[in-house]
Amino acid sequence: LQEIAQIKQLEGRAQWALVLGETLNAIKVRASARDIRLVALYGRIPFPLSIDGGDSSYDGEKLSFQNLKGKVGRSNFAGLEAEIKLKKEPYIEIQSGECSIMLDELRSYASLGEALKKVLRDVTSLKGVVHLSRMRMKGPLNRPKDWHFETAGDWQGLSLETHVVPGTLTSPKGKFRADPKTITFSDVQGHVLNAFIHVSGRLSNYLDELDRVELDIDGKVTPGEIRWLLDSLKVKREIPIRSSLSFSRAHLSWRRKGDTSFRGELMVERGPKIYLDLVQKLGQLKVDPLTLRDESSNCSIMLDLKDGALKVEFSGELSERTLDKIFSGYQFQNGRLKGDFRATLVIDQPIRSTVQGRLEADELSFPWQFRKPLEIEHISLRGEGNRISVGEARFSWGGMALALSGTGSFSEKGVLMDIDLSTDQVDLDQIRESFQKEKNGKDAQDSSKFKVEGTVRFKANSFRYGRFNWEPLWANITIDPDGVEAKIEEAKLCGISTPGLVKMMGQELSFDIHPLFKGREFKQTASCLLDHEIQMTGDLDLKGRVFARGQPQDLLHSLKGDLELRATDGRIYYAVVLFRILEFINITEIYRGSLPNLKKEGLPYKLISLKGSFHNGKLIIKEATLDGKTLEMVAKGELDLVNQQMKLTVLVAPLKTVDRIIKLIPLVREILAGTLVSIPLDVHGSLKDPKVTYLSPLAIGNELVEMMKRTLRLPFKLFEPLIPGKKEESPP
Repeated sequence: LQEIAQIKQLEGRAQWALVLGETLNAIKVRASARDIRLVALYGRIPFPLSIDGGDSSYDGEKLSFQNLKGKVGRSNFAGLEAEIKLKKEPYIEIQSGECSIMLDELRSYASLGEALKKVLRDVTSLKGVVHLSRMRMKGPLNRPKDWHFETAGDWQGLSLETHVVPGTLTSPKGKFRADPKTITFSDVQGHVLNAFIHVSGRLSNYLDELDRVELDIDGKVTPGEIRWLLDSLKVKREIPIRSSLSFSRAHLSWRRKGDTSFRGELMVERGPKIYLDLVQKLGQLKVDPLTLRDESSNCSIMLDLKDGALKVEFSGELSERTLDKIFSGYQFQNGRLKGDFRATLVIDQPIRSTVQGRLEADELSFPWQFRKPLEIEHISLRGEGNRISVGEARFSWGGMALALSGTGSFSEKGVLMDIDLSTDQVDLDQIRESFQKEKNGKDAQDSSKFKVEGTVRFKANSFRYGRFNWEPLWANITIDPDGVEAKIEEAKLCGISTPGLVKMMGQELSFDIHPLFKGREFKQTASCLLDHEIQMTGDLDLKGRVFARGQPQDLLHSLKGDLELRATDGRIYYAVVLFRILEFINITEIYRGSLPNLKKEGLPYKLISLKGSFHNGKLIIKEATLDGKTLEMVAKGELDLVNQQMKLTVLVAPLKTVDRIIKLIPLVREILAGTLVSIPLDVHGSLKDPKVTYLSPLAIGNELVEMMKRTLRLPFKLFEPLIPGKKEESPP
């Protein structure tokens, strides 16, 4: 009676029969109806129910239907045999029948069951017709999710739009069979974007959490669908597919807690024929084989990664012309890889690794696999047991041309190498930047069980780091578990020889360098080293020791060491500190216009000397002297190399007799007669743009005075000059 109460607005006709039987104490009601023609609203169905033929019966315990024909909304059914058992919990059973379901009405039924709601939750549009040629179903009427069913049929004109797949998925036709656990389908034709597939297969547990897929696939996909698929699988799109792929006799198998496999033939549009057999299991990835064949290539590749061991085999010949038909970005077009080569790498026990065979490559390019484009001009490999030899290798990476030869062998800890590596130029900042981008990514995995050790004899015609450029740089590099140590045999920085030792231990870098220079015409050396213009001549003798230890970005702060410099018999045409000092004292009443013009005639000198030490990023100048024909100068102070600032105390003694002074200042004639004048100055500010002010003689320490005595070897007086307008700084 509860189910009958769900019927509303019943209209129509039928041939009814009512039978009251059994005893008066237990009257049983039987009713039957034939040739039913009616329209009604049934509370559990969202559309009007129309019956156009069929019979029905009721015996107090169940409601039965025979050969019903009718419509629900725009969907229709025929030959329906069903009964509803009117127990405490009503139970429905459909024995047979056919129906056609309009899919655009299906979303209205989602409220009848969580399973249907789950299937349709990402669907934004659904159109087409499903024909059920077989239909069996039973279960609690009020709990559709517990229904058991068996059905078979086909569809036509399917059109589907979802949040998952871009564009509209269309399928002109397809056949299927389904029960609550499994759906199988065959002869399915589908289109999405520009792809076409013809597929048959089976999905298991599809109404809950899909746990198995078996598909037989033929079809064609374009690069657009491949890009979408890679993005959906969260695979890096570093593989730029350029051509459409056709599948033939392909089979895909997937299990949630088991294997994934793909086997089939792929045909690249205007490209090679590929056969791929791939299996991925828990802890194993195996490709056996991958073959490529066209007019340029014929090769077979095997790969097996399992339990920390990688097996790779290559045999045949692979042309870059073939790869270019599949991927974009190749440069040479004439590249070729050929040989018969096998390798087994055991990550946990490197000593068990082996290589065998020969492999040669010419003019191959790898545009996206190694952070920057790698172009191989030529490489020849030979494997013999646990040893691999590189007879000759010429290649470029990120614009650097390199040549390599040597050997590598497997040891208890990893690979022990002994190689020669040379290049025309290296930019260390570019290399560090390339690897820095991925240091926290998947490429930064723990490789502690497979170490690279050995010796690299390295030669570079140019080695750049920051603004400094060594030309050349030769080093013997030793790599061991503790880090990397480079013994620099020959290196010239701004013409200065800088042999020494550089170490990298973890994230810490240290160096101990012994700069040395002897020679004339050091104008380029001085300008290069100080990063601003200096024009001078003379013989330079420079030696010292510079060392530091710390994080690469903090090395300048930890700089320590000593430096000595002597320059003799030359002439200074431009040096910013000297230029500003002469510019300043030239405006005094005593020396106005009497000092040399640097740019025109230069300042001749006999000796320039400097003794200093490095401490925490500063060059502490203990003693600096200039012994010139027209000028003597001593100085001490510091140059802040981190902040590019200076703070110097300077004594300047222009070599003039006191006659001009006496004439200008008669009152000091008796005091200064027969002596020279030394002017105390303060030089401070930017290394490239220092400022000059005068100091009181009382501010000069004895140490600087003694330096001036040794330099002049004549009596002198500290003198505070008269400056017009009491100007304290040099003109800008």
